[in-house]
Amino acid sequence: MSASQTVPSPNGVAEPTAEPRAFVSCRRTGLVYQGADGGEVIALTDLDLDIAEGEFVSLVGPSGCGKTTLLKIMGDLLAPTAGSVEIDGFSPRQLRERQRIGQVFQSAELLPWKSIADNLVLLAKLSGKTVPREQTEAMAETLGLQDFLHRYPHELSGGMQQRAAIGRALLLDPALLLMDEPFGALDEITREKLNMELQRIWSEHRKTVVFVTHSLSEAAFLSDRVVVLSGRPGRLVADVRIDAPRLRTTEYRFSSEMAEVVARLHGALTGEGEAS
Repeated sequence: MSASQTVPSPNGVAEPTAEPRAFVSCRRTGLVYQGADGGEVIALTDLDLDIAEGEFVSLVGPSGCGKTTLLKIMGDLLAPTAGSVEIDGFSPRQLRERQRIGQVFQSAELLPWKSIADNLVLLAKLSGKTVPREQTEAMAETLGLQDFLHRYPHELSGGMQQRAAIGRALLLDPALLLMDEPFGALDEITREKLNMELQRIWSEHRKTVVFVTHSLSEAAFLSDRVVVLSGRPGRLVADVRIDAPRLRTTEYRFSSEMAEVVARLHGALTGEGEAS
């Protein structure tokens, strides 16, 4: 199922129209690996997916359905055993070698002996890039970290650490930002606050984002599209496009429009809704 532009619809879900050039293109992508018992495990199979440049796309599905596996294939942490993945015309390996893939995980993975300022520029410096102090300070201000640059990770809350991890990835200036349940370990209120911050940051930078989450409401709030995968082996069973204005508000989070989107995602996951 491919990426497309949208036209408004009254129920908060948009209908596809013309198709722009795919920025991320998965073609019959699959991955099979050897399980602990020596047998084959099919993690992903025959997956076709296009993502347009600048889109925010979330992946949802049951545990073990291949969401993180697909993210790892896009990030060149795993190689597919079938099919292909291209990003802006390059293989994931070529893009990673050009330092154009940013990744944020559930754990912030900040270096505890380095200040927040040093952690922010770490990946960029390791890739050979020079980050001017003004750029670091501007990113810190965007993230609400301007008063914590000289602090160390243990002095920050989990939410603040995740902000630093997002900033670290963005200072790479990635073509593609991969986010694997970055707010999954946080309490609900902190998570909602960071959802608001993330969509604001995304609107400023307009990076192409692929976001893995188990939360249907988080996916519905953040995304342009939500891709639903089936239980193992992971297959694409629904591609739900969300027609709601940016920036989305707390009022939208509790609106009937968003409730309709969440219900449609739930139906796709349980097999009680339309897979389109």
